[in-house]
Amino acid sequence: MKSLFYVGMDVHKDSISIAVLRDNNKNVEFERQIRNEPARIKKFFNKYKDESLICCYEAGPTGFALYRQLEEMNITCYVAAPSLLPRKPGDRIKTDKRDALMLAKVLRNQEIVSVYVPSTSDEAKIDLLKDKIDEIAAEARYVEKVSKLRCFKGIDTLTALTFIAEIGDFRRFRKAQNFMSYLGLVPSERSSGNQRRLGSITKAGNSRLRKLLIESSWHYKHYGPSKTLKMRRKGQDCEIVAYADKAGWRLNKKFKKLNYRGKVSQKIVTAIARKLSGFIWGMMLGNTDSITAAQ
Repeated sequence: MKSLFYVGMDVHKDSISIAVLRDNNKNVEFERQIRNEPARIKKFFNKYKDESLICCYEAGPTGFALYRQLEEMNITCYVAAPSLLPRKPGDRIKTDKRDALMLAKVLRNQEIVSVYVPSTSDEAKIDLLKDKIDEIAAEARYVEKVSKLRCFKGIDTLTALTFIAEIGDFRRFRKAQNFMSYLGLVPSERSSGNQRRLGSITKAGNSRLRKLLIESSWHYKHYGPSKTLKMRRKGQDCEIVAYADKAGWRLNKKFKKLNYRGKVSQKIVTAIARKLSGFIWGMMLGNTDSITAAQ
């Protein structure tokens, strides 16, 4: 009878850290690092050709080449959504070895949420679009602002560029609350006499930006600067990074608080989006010395 092994992989451009767990066995079966080369990958997995393997790695800048190679070898592989991986509170020690083992355990516990893997032709078109977006973002009028907004978790080049292009001059919003209102993220109000009743958000203003913020806000269910986020922040002013980091921890704290109070997920992410819009406003106006300016 074939043994079942769970393989977690922490993938980088030049190397892959691998952790292997056997089904129903708490001990680590195997750990090692190999070079990220097709021949080395094939050689490693051929050792398990008579066993049943299930593999996974986090979606990231290395793309889907590893996924496709393993599928060609008839090995089941999942590409995990990084933002939806379960994290232990207070666990801030990150190494390639620990990440690989974490992925193997999460896979064995059936807690993996995988991303959609596009076909090679679709991926080529996506890469073409990304190149065009990066080209526009590198223009002198956008580059500094885009790099600042990319310091926030959940905001990458496309979202940052969309905000900057559609808003233009952030100074037209005197307060963070004015910006939140423009995005339709403030509660509607029905007041009469001494009674004041707040309802659902107004949904007035720019719906495209509001939807982008809602999507970004899901990332704050967990917080801790990932390797990808650290790379986006590389070379940025320390004050900018500190502002984005403090905002991240506050948004995560609010997410947990609302979740503990039993609020439904959609209401939670809407509240987070409202707060996040305030931090974006503060970042674009240079109010990074005091995070309370965005509240």
